[in-house]
Amino acid sequence: MVSPTQRLYFEDARLVVFDAHIVERRVYEGHPAVVLDRSAFYPESGGQPADSGTINDIPVVHVTTEGAVVLHVLESPIEGDTAHGKIDKALRYDHTQQHTGQHVLSAVLLDQAEAQTVSFHMSRDVSTIDVDRIPVSPEAWDAVDAVLRRVVEDDLAISVYEVSIEHADTIGLRRIPDRSGLLRIVDIEGLDRTACGGTHCRRTGELRTIQLLSRTPRRVHGGLYRIPFVCGRRALDDYTRRIAYMEALSTQLDTGLEDIPGLIQKLRENLRQTEKRLSDQEEELLRMEAHRLVTEACQTGSGTVLTAMFPERNADTIKKLARLSVEHSPRIALFVCGTSEMVFVRDEGLSAPHLGELMRTATAMVGGRGGGRPHMASGGVPDTAAAHKALAWAKEQITAEAHGTP
Repeated sequence: MVSPTQRLYFEDARLVVFDAHIVERRVYEGHPAVVLDRSAFYPESGGQPADSGTINDIPVVHVTTEGAVVLHVLESPIEGDTAHGKIDKALRYDHTQQHTGQHVLSAVLLDQAEAQTVSFHMSRDVSTIDVDRIPVSPEAWDAVDAVLRRVVEDDLAISVYEVSIEHADTIGLRRIPDRSGLLRIVDIEGLDRTACGGTHCRRTGELRTIQLLSRTPRRVHGGLYRIPFVCGRRALDDYTRRIAYMEALSTQLDTGLEDIPGLIQKLRENLRQTEKRLSDQEEELLRMEAHRLVTEACQTGSGTVLTAMFPERNADTIKKLARLSVEHSPRIALFVCGTSEMVFVRDEGLSAPHLGELMRTATAMVGGRGGGRPHMASGGVPDTAAAHKALAWAKEQITAEAHGTP
């Protein structure tokens, strides 16, 4: 039986080069893998991704655990019994900053908003925590930001030690895990004590900054709120990107950064007014078109049934046109828009026919589907030929009913 792997990152989260012995070779999801007697590689766990790097210059593609051992999944097999491991230093430090930042953020949200952290996830670009509640006002969010800044500026010491589960409730843990044996405690001076097996900074000043990316977190499963954040280098990179975006926007709008919000509000109001004028003008044009359709129907003796096809128009526009066409007269409009969408509308003063039933039958007979209410219906058919056939049949049914033809 293989002995548990000695996890060197427990003792020194900055350790990125180490030597070890290979104690077992395995296969993991089709890839060669090795177990070492000691390792500084962090396996994916607790929301923190695995380290990357090399063993004897062979890329490590994944790091996981199987029982008490750390399994190093390799790109290709390695020979010999000794291992020289090199961990991606930048990635390790990034993960260390994000995980430490999560402890700080969770502690501050608990203190400022009584928000319990339920889960943590770290991706390549952003980290998130899921909490059961959030600050309820801009001022409350300001208070959270202020405390986060102060924690970083105060450069609090972070220590790691072990306690037995029996004594866990005597040291003020933020949450006591449901497990037995020894607990590894991450202690942020005067702020937080949490049982955790991840990698962490030595002092809060190493975080540089903790930046919340949203004050309107989205709701996720279980009614929780997901808060995105970044720390350290990620936060500085995010800040740089945002400044670039704002400067580009300032140039496009030809205004100063501080004037952008007011100008955008003004542009939105102008757009709203323009859209309102366009909508009014569109309705006026549709009224004129409806009048023309009614006039032509009267001239050709089409009676109360208006039929037309509009291959370049959308359904919403045609529904408006149909309603306007029957608005002040006892008429029925049978229109087709695009190549296969059908719209039937009648004046509500008419008691028949039931257009929903008429649409259902007309579309079904040509391989389509449709239905609706007595005075308005819509449907779809396979193509233009089918639309012509369904339209002609529907008109015949209305005409026959009007003349009492069985």
